[in-house]
Amino acid sequence: MFLKGGVKSSKEEGWDACVAQDDAQVQRLARDLLARPGRSRGHVVLREVVALRRITTTYDQFPLGREFRVFLFRHHVLAYGFYWEEQAPERQLDPAEETQMLRCAVQASLRLDVPYLSVDVGQLDSGAWTVIEVGDAQFTGLSQVSALTLWTRLLHQLTSPD
Repeated sequence: MFLKGGVKSSKEEGWDACVAQDDAQVQRLARDLLARPGRSRGHVVLREVVALRRITTTYDQFPLGREFRVFLFRHHVLAYGFYWEEQAPERQLDPAEETQMLRCAVQASLRLDVPYLSVDVGQLDSGAWTVIEVGDAQFTGLSQVSALTLWTRLLHQLTSPD
């Protein structure tokens, strides 16, 4: 299981700081997260670790998957970008991949019916796309999303008639 606080994970500390293989590790990682109130806000989120299509680099022993962060407002994509800071060729999407990845993010947005959110979407080894996690967009880091594009499109959505 992958564990993260209600606000932030411990990815910068490596794979072992986030991933539990058994109940004892789940409990230890949860205690560590709850001891950091700014990271957990009193909540721990568990999610299944899935086999993502990997890119060739790692970050502090953390396998980098082919992941993208998508910002949406009222189920409309505002902007998206490659999740990791690496300049890997895998950050490029062909038109079909882009359509599938964004469709996955929009479907998550529709299910949650939250006005403004971020959705992290990853590509499985099979080529299919899956939601990795969702977040409160106002507290979400940009990754490789263009801030200017995001804020301009959000302003347009906020000031346009429905």
